Amino acid sequence: MTSSPTIAGAVMRIRQRAPFFASLLLFARILPSDRIETAATDGMSIFYNPTYFASLPPRAVEAVLVHEVLHCALGHVHRRGNREPRLWNYAADIVVNGMVAADKNCDLPPGAIRHQPLEHCSTEEVYGALHRQALASADHPLIADLIFAEPGSESAGLPDGAPSRGKPPSAAAMAQHWQAAAGHARLVSGGLGARGQGTSGGRMELFFRDLGASQLDWRTLLWRFVVRTPTDFSGYDRRFIHEGLYLDDMQEESVSVNIAIDTSGSIGRAALDTFMSELAAIVRSYPSIDCELYFADAALYGPFPLSRSTSIPAPRGGGGTSFVPFFEKIDADPRTSNPVSVYLTDGFGVFPPGTPRGEVLWVVTPGGRESSSFPFGQVVRLADLSPSIH
Repeated sequence: MTSSPTIAGAVMRIRQRAPFFASLLLFARILPSDRIETAATDGMSIFYNPTYFASLPPRAVEAVLVHEVLHCALGHVHRRGNREPRLWNYAADIVVNGMVAADKNCDLPPGAIRHQPLEHCSTEEVYGALHRQALASADHPLIADLIFAEPGSESAGLPDGAPSRGKPPSAAAMAQHWQAAAGHARLVSGGLGARGQGTSGGRMELFFRDLGASQLDWRTLLWRFVVRTPTDFSGYDRRFIHEGLYLDDMQEESVSVNIAIDTSGSIGRAALDTFMSELAAIVRSYPSIDCELYFADAALYGPFPLSRSTSIPAPRGGGGTSFVPFFEKIDADPRTSNPVSVYLTDGFGVFPPGTPRGEVLWVVTPGGRESSSFPFGQVVRLADLSPSIH
């Protein structure tokens, strides 16, 4: 923290209405610097320009502080990986500003980046959507508020004019620090939906959704969901232990899985190719899986039985989107009492009026429907569109 009256007053006001985010600020050093144009973070410390902050009304100062500490706590510096830095910064700003804007007592500074259709998505999803649509602009000064440095370097990645610093902590160290901070903040604020939080409850949900996205390997979840059995086994398939996939050993059991691919025209080819690559790998690795593939828009095409030796058929469709025909088909199938279904979609379509039989996994493409609005099933968001190597 800092002894600046401006900062201390802002943190006090944030604490009165949003203790969760005020608690996060206690885990960051907040340092003045004339060499920063507005405000920035390296993932651990927050740097601000005193002249810039003096030009802002109090509610905007609070908004910028919350904005920067959310970048820290969500790991936006170390989550970037090998993504293009400026576009990643833009995507992270969209997610963070959506959280800040949910607090009606905070006023984002003029020109703050907003893109409301994507604010419910994870940062990885937003990045993918921006990359495809070429939406990012480089004009706003806060677009460069993430300071990237290579591990082990003294100053690599620092923007011109940034304050000097020593060797940056590792990504693991930063993640551990902010994981502890988030746990402490959640205890202090009483958890999701606690009384006295004002408007912070909804922002906390968005916060933990984006934080969870940074830790979720959708491929692992897909494999674990598909490769499941009606009984428990003591062993694991050791072929995948080196990849961190502790899957039940299928042994001689057979599992039936129904796969639906939304082909209504809103599903990009990259998402389709990536998903089908994973599906083909599962079928090759576990020949005991009985897998039937459907394509679906407003109508249903299939089933197309998939096995180790069959090739994946060409997609068909192109009309509107309805999930009803697929689940009606599954519900009417007498072969199993507890079917397993996986549906790749953006989520924008007509759902059946009731909950279908069995277990359902929705694999949602970047920019797709908000996870909490799916009426049934488990949701995993397809953020990484690069095929894995099998």
